[in-house]
Amino acid sequence: MSTSSFREERIIRLYQKLNIKTVSDLSISNLSNILSFKVIYYNLRSRCIYDDECALIYLNKYQSIEGIRYDFFHEMAHFFEHSNDQRFTNRDFVQFQERQAHSFALYASMPRYILDDYLPHITSITELVEIFQLPQSFIYERLNTIQQQNVLGAANSFKANTTIK
Repeated sequence: MSTSSFREERIIRLYQKLNIKTVSDLSISNLSNILSFKVIYYNLRSRCIYDDECALIYLNKYQSIEGIRYDFFHEMAHFFEHSNDQRFTNRDFVQFQERQAHSFALYASMPRYILDDYLPHITSITELVEIFQLPQSFIYERLNTIQQQNVLGAANSFKANTTIK
């Protein structure tokens, strides 16, 4: 039994609409093509410039593929969830948005319906790092969110099936 966040449900609906079904569908080239994002690899920190219709995502090419992929999903979040220019925004609000982007990246880079196909067959976290090409610490965090969702879902199911006399 599981329970999903509103953010996760939105991502799932978007991915279903875009016919995203496999890990290979989550490649930077595929997603940027489908979403009409322009991706530029360069030598500064990753960032995203966007408006209501398109995004230009700059990715630092001097990091691991896992770091690049994490940055892509993180920057993708800004397009979907934010509408301001962080250069002109209160620092506390920017930090809040960065936490949101991190959360978005957790769900967007490893959607539960794709990850669930692998989990029964995985024997080590290294396998998931190789499959999803994401940082190990990030994969641990995603697995932890799934575990928490499973516990919450079981608790909600228990409450629903228990009557107080």
